[in-house]
Amino acid sequence: MKPLTPTLSEANELIKLQQENNVFGCVEFHKRYDETNLYIKRALEENTLGDVLFFQVDYSQRISIPTTTFKSWAHLTNIFQYLGVHYVDLIYFLTGATPQRLVSIGVDGTLKQQGIDTYDSVHTTVEWLSTSGKKFISVLNISWVDANVSSALSDQKYKVIGTLGRIECDQKNRGVELVTEKTGIQQINPYFSDYLPDENGELKFGGYGHTSISNFLKDVVDLQNKKTTLEHLIKTRPSFQSAIPSTAIVEAVNESLKSNGDWTKIKS
Repeated sequence: MKPLTPTLSEANELIKLQQENNVFGCVEFHKRYDETNLYIKRALEENTLGDVLFFQVDYSQRISIPTTTFKSWAHLTNIFQYLGVHYVDLIYFLTGATPQRLVSIGVDGTLKQQGIDTYDSVHTTVEWLSTSGKKFISVLNISWVDANVSSALSDQKYKVIGTLGRIECDQKNRGVELVTEKTGIQQINPYFSDYLPDENGELKFGGYGHTSISNFLKDVVDLQNKKTTLEHLIKTRPSFQSAIPSTAIVEAVNESLKSNGDWTKIKS
């Protein structure tokens, strides 16, 4: 799942084991397979937006996640490490930039009142260095105290602002809204994973959430059959190696939270 690990030392130990055993390791960063994100990646690669100035991410989940679904371990983590890391990896995937430093502030109260010792939300500003040597900023507001009556489990939006334009992406509202007496109002994302009819009318499980796992299995088979190489997969997939930037940011966020919001240099 994700993150790879909460610390760089643990990540490097896994990479060492992977190299010693000559195996392929991946992280389930499924946002790399979402077609909307791939569209944005192409736009950035074609310089449609010019130089990137900043990303803004607003990502939240229902309060039932920490209070019910993951209640047994919610107090052992924070919402940035559990959820925000998806968009950290996405920014790295979209830009290839290197994170330099960050500042992170946590807000608490609601969950602690319910006996869960973790932040309600974490707000992080990261300074990145692009492949062209120019700096840009990402601002991530990540929380898990949304009302349980919200129209989707996850409310997720982000935008990219450049010197020549902007792209805004609402990844909750995919244009499909279900309204029933039983379920109330729901905004459906059928592209993540669902059973949908195939060309023969048979229900088939698919979606970009499924693709991230099925591609890994296919890559393993191709690797065994010598149809690809480990070096190629490490460079092009969400491998342990490519997860290092997101792990470094998670570690720095935790350090910044402990220091009450000091700027923290991101290790490499």
